[in-house]
Amino acid sequence: MHRTALLPLLILPACRHTAPAARPVAGSTATLAAERLVEGTLRDRIAVDDADLVVFYGSEQRGSMETCGCPREPRGGLARLQAYVEASTAANPGTPWVLVNAGWFLDDVIGLDGQLRADVRVADRWMLRGLAAQGSWSALNVGFTDLPGLVDQAAEASALPLVSANVRARGADVPAVRPWIDVHAGDLGVGITGITAAGVGFLPAPRYMVEPPESAADAVLDERAGQADVVVLLAFQAIEEARRLAERHPEIDVVVDAFHHSEVLPPFTVGQAIWVKTTHETLALGELRLWIEGGRIVRALDRKIDLDPDIPGQGAMVDLIVRAHEEIARTEEELWGP
Repeated sequence: MHRTALLPLLILPACRHTAPAARPVAGSTATLAAERLVEGTLRDRIAVDDADLVVFYGSEQRGSMETCGCPREPRGGLARLQAYVEASTAANPGTPWVLVNAGWFLDDVIGLDGQLRADVRVADRWMLRGLAAQGSWSALNVGFTDLPGLVDQAAEASALPLVSANVRARGADVPAVRPWIDVHAGDLGVGITGITAAGVGFLPAPRYMVEPPESAADAVLDERAGQADVVVLLAFQAIEEARRLAERHPEIDVVVDAFHHSEVLPPFTVGQAIWVKTTHETLALGELRLWIEGGRIVRALDRKIDLDPDIPGQGAMVDLIVRAHEEIARTEEELWGP
């Protein structure tokens, strides 16, 4: 899918309601807008419109289902994320959507024995259970930091939609990683792939092979060319590689970039792709709303929704997080004492 032109950027201030005016652009009907939602109730922050596709996105929870723990205003957490996605999709029942994670959903901190620390192992196990319990993830991009946790918690991870163009499992005893995931979103076919830098984490994971991201993604994109209406590339700590891929492959429509981005940044275009950045730890959930006409994306609105205390946690996820917190706390006490 292609855009009619590079999308001009309209940045909207933080607000409670979402009614951005489409700004006409000379020679093109395409517009790109961005806004940040930092106050108001859950209902206040939901967009209700005629978008043709929504891409919800986050990253870098690092094995924690909980909020960031910040004393003044803790943000993030799977329970609030789930609550927002459920409320938004319920308010827009005819709008197709996908939910993607750009990487580092598990932690890889090691202990003195050179293995995953005991509390990290417990947290990773609960994180995988939480992701599965949500039942709403379309694709989770495997970053190099996720690999030790996947090996350690193979049974829990195997049912999840893991994706990467350049990560390969060595053997059947670890979770398989698909190079491409097809999602049927309404009448649209959404193709999702991902890349990770070949970085060095705390613990090696020889049960997986990390190939050069560009050449691996080139092969996947070439093989799948023309098979999806919308193509999404997830990139974990691979900005330059993703940039070159977007420049070479006009079929890439969206790039979701995760790399410790602590600021809420507006989108831009690279090649024909709309480039959005996740917020570290998903303290704000990304919501990219797309309008499509004649096979072209003609308008896009990138929204960042702060997952602050005014967003109530989804009940079942809250219960799961409480149980996880109790077991993690017991494990930490065994490690370091009361």
